[in-house]
Amino acid sequence: MAPAKRPTSVVLGVVLMVPVFLAWLAAGPAWMVVTSNMEGDGMILFWILGVAILALCLLLAFMAGAGMLQAWRGQSMKISIPAGFTLFLFFISVLNMIINGKIDFAPSQLVPLVLGACAGAALFLLNGASASAWFARSGRR
Repeated sequence: MAPAKRPTSVVLGVVLMVPVFLAWLAAGPAWMVVTSNMEGDGMILFWILGVAILALCLLLAFMAGAGMLQAWRGQSMKISIPAGFTLFLFFISVLNMIINGKIDFAPSQLVPLVLGACAGAALFLLNGASASAWFARSGRR
């Protein structure tokens, strides 16, 4: 029996999650660099926060990478967890821009918007009918 052909929606969903994976992979060490350059009293609290954020970013990067592999193979749709979290940050960014009343193309606003749009599009594609059939063929979703 010939192997099933991977749906285009799964391919595009996984490809759209690659920048999200890379951003989470880079965000943790970048936050540690920012923490190491801080000065002032109470630095132990910032280091505790820095290590917690590093752990969260690396966990999300791991979940995104493993989810991409599992989605590519049709094993499960666990990619929706890091995609959903990233989409949540997208909505926080949009809400922040609405509250502030201005759109500024600073990296602190543009990056969450682009990554959130990628994650949202990936979730939309991976929840489609052809992708659902791809995940159902292995009996797990």
